[in-house]
Amino acid sequence: MGTYFSHRPAIPVASLKRVAGAFISCFLLGMGTVQAQSNEPALFEEAEKLFNEKNYYEAAQYYEKYLAGEKESNRVSSSPFAVRKKGKQNMEGTVARQGAVYRLAESYRLHNDFKQAEKWYKEATSYSLGSYPASQYWYGVTLRANQKYDEAIKVITEFRDSRSVKDEWTQAADRELANLRYIRTQQESDKHLFTVTRKPNAANTSAYALATSAAHDVFFTAMFTDSSKMYNGYPAYSARLFSAADSSNIREAAKLVNIPEEPGYNNGLPSITQDGQQLFFTRWKKENGNITAAIYSARKNPDGNWAAPVKLSAPVNLDGSNSTQPFITPDGKYLLFSSDRDGGFGKYDIWFAKLNADREPASVQNMGIFINTPNDEASPWYHSGSKSLVFSSNGHVGMGGFDIYSSKGDIETVRWEHPVNPGSPVNSTKDDQYYVGTDEDNLWSTGWLSSDRESDCCLDLFAVVQDNIQYISGKVVDEKTGEPLPGVSLYVKDPKKDGNIILVRETDSTGSYQFELRSTSRYDMVAQKQEYKTDTSSYIVTILTGRDSIRNSDLSLSSNEIFDPDVGRPPDLAKTDEIFEPDKGKGAPKKPPGEVFDPDKGPTNNPTIIARFAFDKSFLEKKYYPNLDALVSIMEKNPSLVVEVGGHTDAFGTEEYNLRLAQRRVDACIDYLRSKGISADRLIGKSYGESFPAVPEIVDGLDSPEGRSLNRRVEFRILGLTDNTSIPVINGANDQLVAENAPVRTAAYNSGRVGRSKPPTGIFQPVVRFSFDQSVVDEEYFRNLDRLAELMKQDITMRVEMNGYTDSKGSATYNLRLAQERVNAVINYLTAQGISRTRLGGTALGECCPLEAEMIAGQDNPDGRWMNRRVEFKLIQQDRSLTTH
Repeated sequence: MGTYFSHRPAIPVASLKRVAGAFISCFLLGMGTVQAQSNEPALFEEAEKLFNEKNYYEAAQYYEKYLAGEKESNRVSSSPFAVRKKGKQNMEGTVARQGAVYRLAESYRLHNDFKQAEKWYKEATSYSLGSYPASQYWYGVTLRANQKYDEAIKVITEFRDSRSVKDEWTQAADRELANLRYIRTQQESDKHLFTVTRKPNAANTSAYALATSAAHDVFFTAMFTDSSKMYNGYPAYSARLFSAADSSNIREAAKLVNIPEEPGYNNGLPSITQDGQQLFFTRWKKENGNITAAIYSARKNPDGNWAAPVKLSAPVNLDGSNSTQPFITPDGKYLLFSSDRDGGFGKYDIWFAKLNADREPASVQNMGIFINTPNDEASPWYHSGSKSLVFSSNGHVGMGGFDIYSSKGDIETVRWEHPVNPGSPVNSTKDDQYYVGTDEDNLWSTGWLSSDRESDCCLDLFAVVQDNIQYISGKVVDEKTGEPLPGVSLYVKDPKKDGNIILVRETDSTGSYQFELRSTSRYDMVAQKQEYKTDTSSYIVTILTGRDSIRNSDLSLSSNEIFDPDVGRPPDLAKTDEIFEPDKGKGAPKKPPGEVFDPDKGPTNNPTIIARFAFDKSFLEKKYYPNLDALVSIMEKNPSLVVEVGGHTDAFGTEEYNLRLAQRRVDACIDYLRSKGISADRLIGKSYGESFPAVPEIVDGLDSPEGRSLNRRVEFRILGLTDNTSIPVINGANDQLVAENAPVRTAAYNSGRVGRSKPPTGIFQPVVRFSFDQSVVDEEYFRNLDRLAELMKQDITMRVEMNGYTDSKGSATYNLRLAQERVNAVINYLTAQGISRTRLGGTALGECCPLEAEMIAGQDNPDGRWMNRRVEFKLIQQDRSLTTH
């Protein structure tokens, strides 16, 4: 009985894989299948040996062969699956058969194959309870695991009633009956609160114990095929660590984590620090039928590789006990883990270590009696947003096996509320463990768990999504009058996904709006109306499962009467008492350069006007929607196109103000394009401010309102379609940025400002280039990146987004991977300089968007290819973005 409760929680049973119709054991040391013997006594002896070594799958095969051979020789007249009939039999053969049947049932149960275990326990229950007293109890457990609840209740109740004394078996039966009653309540509930979906891979191998990082990467445990070690003609298997980008196909995209190995050991059950620089995991091995486990830590080197793992010292790892399943809290103060050390409340308990500034354990404490039971608790994880400890247990009332529970409380004071079971389908009648949430605000909104609910033996990864709908409503009013404002454009964005637009709405005649969100814990709402200042409000939603109605407080918009206090009156009105109206003045300008947008012409690399704007406004008028829709159509037909969206102003206002105004105009157009399904990584926003007027704003010494009107615009141009694509660096007010390869307009127009200076020159060069097929940052760029690190330390609000590129040699898939490695190399360098990983983002664009031609007159151009192998930067500050792409 003790084996059942202590073996699986600490180290999950390894996976099973069938090759060419034969079986291969995937248990932890990768031990090969033992060749069957030709006589029954030898088969039985080998089965007993394997069972005592806890190689349960192999043992089951030998018990099966033994029983099949016995049947063929007429030693047993009944089927292995039938209840034994009375009659004269050889007593010695009967006892041997009964022992083999019971051991076979035990082997399948301990391998978590409850379907096979049920069949053999059923036969074992026909034997005398005095010989095999536990068979009836375990038969009931397998019935419950196989969702035969009525039969399970009947069998467990009969077992409970047959026990005259209160012992561990009666306690186990009471707990199982409580589980069955809980399952009944779950069946009677008609609520569908979660969707739980398995994430298998093509090889159909086991994977479990997923951990997330602040960089949105995931780490998990999976079976690794080692072809260099063969057993009985088949490659060996062991548990190893894998990582992948957090996406829907993490199993297919997974890569082996390159951590130095220790022969004979398995690696798994990971947890990574917020900065991504230290990995905690379990290293274990199986020896003489026993599993020994300890927690290790590996730190990332400046080159991005992992250093050799180090076993944590006492008090985390203690001689004579196992420590496993580490989780480091986001603040780096505590390491949670499961251990069977002395001093606990049961077999495996949840413990926590307090860590010092170097993340080394200083002391260890038990999580307490509210969490731990006389049985097993495992796979701890802590959700900071809800202050909840999540863990698995087979000691609390649940659906059977290991269930996932949560408890609100505080680690430091070790005060916890009574654990709560989220119910089905988060939990099942099989083993459910290793829950991690991926929503920082709500515990159950989205996440991952590991379960064997769809397997006969092994844990696998399942994605969890909470099924809930929030009906959001509210009203927009004038700030001064309180009157409702109809026709306000509302853009609802997801701040957790780089401001991706979720939906677009417009207030009705009463100024009201309504929309619904699903599993969305945060959203931003941008409100725009002509003659009013744009407002952006942020909301946090406390998600309740099911359906919920939320009424927002009224949103007030203020009229936009004064655009910039630093701007004086225009030259021709400065000495009069007239009210300033910027659209009065003299002179019709020349026809501006740049094309009028014509969607029938298809993609173009020339600047093409798609929208104009009222004076000092960034509100996108509806009359320009057809232009943007036509651009959407072009981008849908050409899915590889990347578009620059450039914003411009007239010369009224300060340079800094106009850069911000132009950026708001760019954002308005990009928001519209994204609302139509265009991916953000295909839209490069540029704020040019007043730097590049299309037409003159001063004609014969007088102000030209029509010229200013034509300069207030947003243009687009296709990047990467020609060999000579110019990708500019745009300067803001930061004097430490340099304009590199800035475009020169052919129109020799001056802006309306007198005495404009050239853009300042700084030190930081916003590009890093790479050797052919390499992703190592050359030393010549170290000083450049050091300067960027200094800039980011001086401005703690600054974030950096990077794009990685390659030349066109190699396949598109390979080049995307190489581009990502180049981005990662730059990110790793910056993090080594003390920049938090949360302030750094990167996108691989591969061979997209070349700067220079790679072929000239049919000949290869190495210089062009070198120019194209690069990582470029976008520096994002609190009030604006400075684009260096």
